[in-house]
Amino acid sequence: MASKQPYPPPESQGPPPPYPGYPQPGQNQPPYGAPASYAPPPQGYPAPQQVYPGQPPQPAYPGTAPVQTTVVVKEKKGGLFGFLEDAGKTLGNSIDYVARKTDEIAHEMSVPMKAMFNTGCVVQLISCTTGRALEIVQGPTGQLIVDGLGGDGPQFTNAHWTVIHEGNNIVRLHNNNNFLAIINGSTVLVNYPPRSKLGLEARFRLFQTEQFMMFESVSEPRRHIGILPDGQLKPALATGKEHHAKFGVRCIYSPFMQPAVSRK
Repeated sequence: MASKQPYPPPESQGPPPPYPGYPQPGQNQPPYGAPASYAPPPQGYPAPQQVYPGQPPQPAYPGTAPVQTTVVVKEKKGGLFGFLEDAGKTLGNSIDYVARKTDEIAHEMSVPMKAMFNTGCVVQLISCTTGRALEIVQGPTGQLIVDGLGGDGPQFTNAHWTVIHEGNNIVRLHNNNNFLAIINGSTVLVNYPPRSKLGLEARFRLFQTEQFMMFESVSEPRRHIGILPDGQLKPALATGKEHHAKFGVRCIYSPFMQPAVSRK
């Protein structure tokens, strides 16, 4: 059996080579929404491998409603009750401190993992729950949705995610300008035309635990991308740093990848 050829690096760190033509939905080879610098977008994405109950999420959102904040001022209590209240606050602050330190430790990424999340890299995210890739598919009513049932390998281009790194381990991930986002506790796709202003909902903070990555919403802290055992998205508002939120990372392309030496 012929060995796989390495993904060729660009000349002078230019854009990756264009992908070939894209099949129609229902064929074995899934089409790909390539990054903006790749070939033009395909006509459609493949249908999901299962029936989704209810109405799938819309691929784009006009924005989020403003959040109203109410400030309540409490009078400080004296005596025993005041002491117990202060002690409770001190304990709560200590717990928060430990939690922040735990996040800081998890936030430290290994050098190889950091290299896969440089701007311009193309990665696949393999769910620890299903063992398959996070992919874009076309829902029953035509909307673009995400599931965790994609193929693993360079040929499954609808499961490719192009990285935009914004510093401090904060990234955006998109496929043909369809950006992963978390809005109102749900993981969705938001389409941003090229050169448009990107919303805060599409920013994710990277956390590494062992060899796995987790993606926490910057605009909605403590909410993560997650996959259920049947491959459907887990609601982000119910996804913390548990097993459902963990992904293995496969680097499909990197502007900094060295050409492989062929052996005969």
